[in-house]
Amino acid sequence: MGKELLDRAISAGAKPSSMLAKDCFDQIEKIYERDQGEIPHPSGFKLFDRTIGGFPEAALSVLAGPPSVGVSQLASQMAWRVAQAGHQVLVFSLDDSPEIWIMQQLLKVARVDWYRLRLGYLNDEDWSRLAIAAKNLSERPIYVAEQKSIGALIEVANVWREDWKGKVASGKRNSGLIVVDGFSRIKQDSDKYEGKRSYTKISESLATLAAHSELPVLVTCTLRQLSGKREDIQARLSDLREYGGLDQLADLVLLLYRDESYDSYTEEQWLAKIVVARNRTGFTGHIMLGYQEHLQRFYDFSETLSSQEIEEGKEARERNMRFSSIPKSLTGFAAMRYLFKQWLWWTGSSLRRHISLQRRKNAKTLRKKC
Repeated sequence: MGKELLDRAISAGAKPSSMLAKDCFDQIEKIYERDQGEIPHPSGFKLFDRTIGGFPEAALSVLAGPPSVGVSQLASQMAWRVAQAGHQVLVFSLDDSPEIWIMQQLLKVARVDWYRLRLGYLNDEDWSRLAIAAKNLSERPIYVAEQKSIGALIEVANVWREDWKGKVASGKRNSGLIVVDGFSRIKQDSDKYEGKRSYTKISESLATLAAHSELPVLVTCTLRQLSGKREDIQARLSDLREYGGLDQLADLVLLLYRDESYDSYTEEQWLAKIVVARNRTGFTGHIMLGYQEHLQRFYDFSETLSSQEIEEGKEARERNMRFSSIPKSLTGFAAMRYLFKQWLWWTGSSLRRHISLQRRKNAKTLRKKC
């Protein structure tokens, strides 16, 4: 009688410990056969990878934070760094078009400021860096899609996964990453579910995608409801409950915060904090990264910044501080005079830069004629 019940339980899907122990041992052997210290699914940031061992395989990871701290920028840089290491990457850019997404990566790789690009202040060195960055970017295995319905997203991911598996079998690829940038923008294929229930179904679909693809799936989530809700703007694990239990389905939950994005006079300049709020395989705590605000670029502290980059960062920060806020002590006419002075400073600075660039162009033209 007991054996019949056990057989029925096994046929219904229960697995005996003997089978599970064998599967676990096979997995340990596979890990042992790798090169010592090799991280199977890296993020591209050395400190992050050394601390938690990269992204968990065949699992859902969540990167969340309040607005303006750079959640999408960090996810896109992780995607770029993974591709730079030769691994295949699929990005669903739901907030921006694929063209804008690539433009952002191009400027980050070339270390060119968006502000200077918009105003046309590009010198010869900028053009040279942009050309090298464009060539570098075109050679990387990155695929960008913008499907916003969960059904279309899963379909594209499954097709891409089959291509990835074929390259793994041929030895051309050994790792990969799927990034879904903009969780709140994903739409259900039908109006059957609404609100939290809709988010729950989407979360379950993404978790299933990760399990079936045997790859990490990184999902970004901007916690817009935090603005004005409480004094402490830093994200917490409980803030994700409004998104259909996304925190419960994820193996890894990362919460990003930059104090500089909310306080221009903070002492924590050029710093970003990643709080590892949940990690089913180990470390929880926080990891620090550097951040160049004028480039919207995160970096490891082991990376060396040039003196030119540091000076450009200081200049951009001074420019932002001039326009980000009016001192609280100034009101009425004094505040208006303060803003007028800032406008005069900005106009003069722009004019001086324009004259400098024009002189360089004239000198270059003269050299060619000579």
